[in-house]
Amino acid sequence: AGRCFDISQYLNVSDIDLSQFEKENKLRVTYHNPCHLRAAGLHKEPEKLLGKLKNVDIITPLHADCCCGQAGSYGYTHFREGGRIFEKKTPRL
Repeated sequence: AGRCFDISQYLNVSDIDLSQFEKENKLRVTYHNPCHLRAAGLHKEPEKLLGKLKNVDIITPLHADCCCGQAGSYGYTHFREGGRIFEKKTPRL
């Protein structure tokens, strides 16, 4: 387990050149924290990686730390309930 990393966690500690991903135009991105990263205590790693890009503005939606109801196995195994959760979030995105 100690040798397993999320890709964003790995890239944050790696010495890589991110300049190839930087464009002239400013990009606005919305980031929703996935449940599996929250459960692992790594929910800030993807935002930290995006924050390293100078041309990216991160827009955090309301309830970004709440389940979206659609991702992973939950949305598949609980389709109707997941759909209701997702409907509550979509107007806020």
